[in-house]
Amino acid sequence: MITLCVIAFGIITAIIPQMNFGYSQKAEKLDFVVTVRNIEHKDVFVQLRITGGTSQNFTIQGLPSYVDAPNVQIVKFTIPRQSTTPGIPPLKIGDEYIPCVSYKDSETACLSAKIDSLTIPQSKTLDVKAIPS
Repeated sequence: MITLCVIAFGIITAIIPQMNFGYSQKAEKLDFVVTVRNIEHKDVFVQLRITGGTSQNFTIQGLPSYVDAPNVQIVKFTIPRQSTTPGIPPLKIGDEYIPCVSYKDSETACLSAKIDSLTIPQSKTLDVKAIPS
């Protein structure tokens, strides 16, 4: 009986650290998916800002003149949960993220949201028609 308990304890001790390691691997980065609608023939600048100072940018090239507009494009930003920049805190539930769209030399249209999961991608849709002209 004691031998059986020692074997079971050894197996459990070997499995638990691997389970924790597997979970921490999945949660090292967080994806933010921004769907941009009504893209026409001008370039669209997409930006993601997160409370604390993290930001990323992406430019969607305007559609060529021979392509019917409008169109839709999905932009995925991947942000590490632990920043390597000093002074920027790690991402946590409740942090605010702000996806924005604009044209070159125009005002920006933004949407504000809160992070509600650290493992499921955060997703928002922005419409280019909301950009002030």
